[in-house]
Amino acid sequence: METFTAEQKKTFDTFDQYPWEADTVFQAGLDNILNNLPPDTTHDKDRQLLRAKHFFFSRFNQAFDLDQYIQYKQLGQQTDPKEARYQQLEQYDYDHDEKYLDELSSVVQSWVNQQTQQGVIWDKARLDQEFKKVQAEHVDPSVDVNEYFAWAQEKKQANQSACPFAHLWQNKGSSKRSTASSAGSDHFVVSSSGRGATTLTLSSPSTQNILTIDRLNELRKALEASEQSQEATAHMLNTLVSSNVASTGLAYQETYDLAIQANPTASLEKLANSYYQSVEQTILSIKKPCIALMDGAIPTNASYWFLWHRFIRVVTEHAMLPLGLTLSHAPVPPLLLLTLCRSRKPNLPQGMELYLALAPPDLVRLRGPELLKLGLADVFVPGAQFHDVLETVKKMSLCPPPATATAIQLGLATAHTYPGPDRLGVWENEIQRVFAAESLEEIRAKLEQVNNHWSQSILDHWSTLPPTLLKVVFQAVKKCCSGMEPPHVFALEQSLNTQWRHSKDYATWLTTKDQEKVTWMDEEEAYPNDANVDQQEGIVIYQASETKEDDDTMAACPVTGQRSSGVCPVTGQASEVAASCPVTGQSSTSSACPMASQQSMTCPVTGQKGATCPISQS
Repeated sequence: METFTAEQKKTFDTFDQYPWEADTVFQAGLDNILNNLPPDTTHDKDRQLLRAKHFFFSRFNQAFDLDQYIQYKQLGQQTDPKEARYQQLEQYDYDHDEKYLDELSSVVQSWVNQQTQQGVIWDKARLDQEFKKVQAEHVDPSVDVNEYFAWAQEKKQANQSACPFAHLWQNKGSSKRSTASSAGSDHFVVSSSGRGATTLTLSSPSTQNILTIDRLNELRKALEASEQSQEATAHMLNTLVSSNVASTGLAYQETYDLAIQANPTASLEKLANSYYQSVEQTILSIKKPCIALMDGAIPTNASYWFLWHRFIRVVTEHAMLPLGLTLSHAPVPPLLLLTLCRSRKPNLPQGMELYLALAPPDLVRLRGPELLKLGLADVFVPGAQFHDVLETVKKMSLCPPPATATAIQLGLATAHTYPGPDRLGVWENEIQRVFAAESLEEIRAKLEQVNNHWSQSILDHWSTLPPTLLKVVFQAVKKCCSGMEPPHVFALEQSLNTQWRHSKDYATWLTTKDQEKVTWMDEEEAYPNDANVDQQEGIVIYQASETKEDDDTMAACPVTGQRSSGVCPVTGQASEVAASCPVTGQSSTSSACPMASQQSMTCPVTGQKGATCPISQS
């Protein structure tokens, strides 16, 4: 009897489970593939279709011997009774089985009680095994759980790469932050409700999830609806990420550009008010646990929506919060985040808050290690495990209150890993020595005494900033860190940004953005607090719109789905070098695109040839 290796079985099973009906490229090119296949003497339509699928799968997934596959099917390798039962357990739709969800809810609660009473936190292997045990006993109570575990482990090992460094390259880019199905929604916030945590996904990667007044209102309403839901036990804030950016933040520049002929200052004020009101009226009123999943850059000017101190904040290696003092429409850093760092991490060096607020951006781009060190994040997970974390949170959130938050935290603890060393630790001694000072001039003098690259980069950066703004931010941080109540910190931050937008320095910045050296008008201790913020005339509200790539300049390859403007997306070639079509093996030296020949070469997937190939026209 023919025997097959675990690798062969894996390939055959993957081929069997391939979504042929949903693959639009395969369906569009099926007739052309059939027409280009060698004749089959059996005239068996099913066999011809099988040969077409084998041709396509071997080119774009994994090559295998068709005759061996047929033998595998004929020998009934998948009809072993035990394996069939185990496959049923793996393929069962647990998410829509209400009885199972009811059982899991009470089981998760018992897990929480067990771990908290014993003081022992399970690892991921133990948690996964317990989930499998509950699933197995629900679907097939007579199954031998230990044998099922052994079978699942053997299958897992067979699927692992033999490369000892596989963890460095596997799943790179494939763990994308949320399901792509929500990207086509008409809503900015896509809610996935049901039992357990409600997932709220910011779903406009083409606009990098920029926050407008309308979008803030949509986010606020979605969170309030989840808060009022009887089924939802928690909220899970996620983003569809574009270019490793979770969100570009508030649409200040876009609003200014749109309102420049009307009343830009009042328009910016309305946007800022909408943001701060959404935080005060919505985030402060949340009672259920909220998990913020950050897999990209976090906007400084809207950071409270992503890093609120009462959230359970999960970050990956892609998460990044750019702090420091830079000129913008709202340059005052998130004061409340800075002042609450020490309550979470009391051993931080003295002066750390001032350093984070005043340093050049290059020195205080906070990634996973720094966010954890400062208490601005709670859990770090590798991006490749992001999808697994989503699933873990969903399952653990089935635990009923008041233990829901504890259950989620225990689940996240199984995925938490060491993020690496933090950059702030490099200058920790210097930060305490220099920034634990009582005046800005004292800090400046100490920087001059240190006289190294680090201190000089700070002084050079300060020379480009308005002196008054430096003083204002310094005084604000000192005041907030001296025991000011959080609501007052919040109000101070909003007020200072408003004062900045009504200052002479702001007007100077608007007209000198491209100049290397600027002469600042103000030399005061503070900006005047006499701005008319109630003015309503001439307000313009920016609305973000989805953008689409120009088909005239960016053509899509019908085989790979990649886009190119001048470079073949199949081969990456841009010159007249011989290239081979990945489908037919045909070559062309007259063009960088192997499908661009004016001769009779035909792509069996698209049926296109010559000038009709969209790649050749790119």
